[in-house]
Amino acid sequence: MTLILILLFVLGGLVFKTKFLIFSLAALAVLLFFHNRYDSKSLILSFLISLIWSVFSVDIYNYSFSFKFFGFFDVFPFLAFGIGLYGSWYIFYSLISYLKVKKLNLRLEFLIYTFFYITILLFGEWLFYHYVGVQNIATAAYPPLAICNCLHAPPAMAGIYMAMGPLFFILNTNLNKYL
Repeated sequence: MTLILILLFVLGGLVFKTKFLIFSLAALAVLLFFHNRYDSKSLILSFLISLIWSVFSVDIYNYSFSFKFFGFFDVFPFLAFGIGLYGSWYIFYSLISYLKVKKLNLRLEFLIYTFFYITILLFGEWLFYHYVGVQNIATAAYPPLAICNCLHAPPAMAGIYMAMGPLFFILNTNLNKYL
């Protein structure tokens, strides 16, 4: 069900473009919280990481369709990163389960997840930049990554984007292990 919700969001974004994003991200977040009660710790952790990033990066986001929550953080990056982190983790483990992969060494699992996360991140950035119209006006002057013509951002911001997935994996693995 979670995979279907995520796919519906992507398809809705392609059809309705940016008019659909804030509403659909908020609706998807609510549906995920109610539908995935057994993964609620992971979902809350993903939104906590997203909130921290959104608060510290409030000045480097300027989307025509989003809004700042009392000047504290921008709603679109908060929702997008929270769902993106959780979605990448959920899809990764769904694929492992579907392929009936035995328990992997934690380091190997981390490396495979990191590659998977960065691939999904860059594909998502490319898709939403070129086809949906999600463009951050504040960072538009920065050149894109050469490999995908996406992620128009300062190098530090691009590095943080790519580090969020591995950070989430480490924190989530430890959270699930100790709780």
